[in-house]
Amino acid sequence: MAGAARRSAAKHGGGPFYQSFAALTDAVRSGEESYAKVFGAHHFAHMAAEPGLAELFHRSMAASNAMFSGVTRSVDFSRARTVVDIAGGNGELLSRILAANPGLHGVLMDLPNALASARPRLSEVAGRLTLVPGDFTKSVPANGDIYLLSRVLHDWDDEQCATILATCARNMPPHAELLVIERLLPEGTDPASLAILWDVHMLCNTGGRERSESDYRALLADAGFELTETHQLPLDAHVMKARRR
Repeated sequence: MAGAARRSAAKHGGGPFYQSFAALTDAVRSGEESYAKVFGAHHFAHMAAEPGLAELFHRSMAASNAMFSGVTRSVDFSRARTVVDIAGGNGELLSRILAANPGLHGVLMDLPNALASARPRLSEVAGRLTLVPGDFTKSVPANGDIYLLSRVLHDWDDEQCATILATCARNMPPHAELLVIERLLPEGTDPASLAILWDVHMLCNTGGRERSESDYRALLADAGFELTETHQLPLDAHVMKARRR
């Protein structure tokens, strides 16, 4: 599985992403994504129109699934009944959480093409799973105890992140927790940080950006959340836990 994921990541990175990096200079000067300039549409809109490309992208995401190995150790899911994974892609994180917590029910919300890719990966927990097609800028399921935003916010600029977080705050029950999983930019200087490289990658390919913990704290606060805990995961990732204020 790991080898197949790396092959998919190499094919995707050496294809559309490589082509978008050819316009890196324009992206740096303008602050706007180069992917849309090269392909005529935002990355996700382009994938939605190209099923084969979408499938390759979701398989390539598995190359960095090692970051999820610490989530079930860092977060207590024992008091939750339902976990909602927003824009959860191929369902890898949700499947790990459900496997480690047999009493949990999972809800995977994403675009239809992503859900189609996720079904085979989630077959072993299908009896405890609901697949929900939807747009997280408009609504999210309202029946969760824990909500996941894993590698989602870095795809978007601050304005769109504010919309996503406001949608979560509006729909989540008062008792629910929000888990945000992202690589964090160092607050100081750390040339070894993977987040710095991914910051350039997100600029070119989605128009998003990597952020520091203080950046996320501010975004969450503006949407009515309080960042309560942060735990480090593999591959320079972190899980940030937030609650409604």
